[in-house]
Amino acid sequence: MDLAHTALAALAGFAVSIVSASVGGTALIMVPLLVAFGLEPRVAIASNKFAIMFLSLAATLRFRRSVPLPPARVTALLAVPVVVGSVAGSLLVVEAPAGLTRVIIGTAAIVVAVFLLVRSDAGLTDREGSLTGGETARTLIVLLPLSVYGGFFSGGYATLLTYALVLMLGFSFLQGAAATRLLSIFSAAAGSIIFARAGIIDYTLSAVLGLAYFGGATLGAHIAVRKGSRWLRAVFLVAAVLLALRILITEAAHLAG
Repeated sequence: MDLAHTALAALAGFAVSIVSASVGGTALIMVPLLVAFGLEPRVAIASNKFAIMFLSLAATLRFRRSVPLPPARVTALLAVPVVVGSVAGSLLVVEAPAGLTRVIIGTAAIVVAVFLLVRSDAGLTDREGSLTGGETARTLIVLLPLSVYGGFFSGGYATLLTYALVLMLGFSFLQGAAATRLLSIFSAAAGSIIFARAGIIDYTLSAVLGLAYFGGATLGAHIAVRKGSRWLRAVFLVAAVLLALRILITEAAHLAG
């Protein structure tokens, strides 16, 4: 990718990461953009995955100053299916058509948006107290297949991961966003190791994007903390609808073509 396209990608990445630091969706915009700039799709996915580590690190560092993160034991437990799923997704040749998987993700986003509209109080208060065994088990079961998807593309992965933590563990949206970014460090690192071994990461591009993501995510997480969970809940509702529409319209156009 030439210098001009790299600079444009960095500017886009900075802007996108301001929002995606808390609501996710980086890959949905950046991967198609990198491909449009001439990058081979696998290299675009791998290079973006590596750069996401910087985004997630920046957001986590800012969130932890103001938002209670899960205890180390809980984080370690949740990280297990995240890492296993991410590695599997990076290695797996998925038998189901990629389009079908994206339709499932889009449909899930719509379901979550409807649920949030019905449950107007969901995600507005911080979770206090320890997790029950049942809550933990159900969440681990959901995180594994979700992280497999995150491993091979990740478009919308962070968004749905936050939803899972909010709806299944009773986290506030700020808690969910903070925990998601912490877990995303593990997810991105695991996937990057696989992609590095395959030799498909453009490290120069990843470094440039990583710096842009770090700056944008720091600003985005700061805004989210200042605005609070009620504002973030509204942003997540909008993100869910846009995520679903983008995926479903893209697939409908693909089928029509």
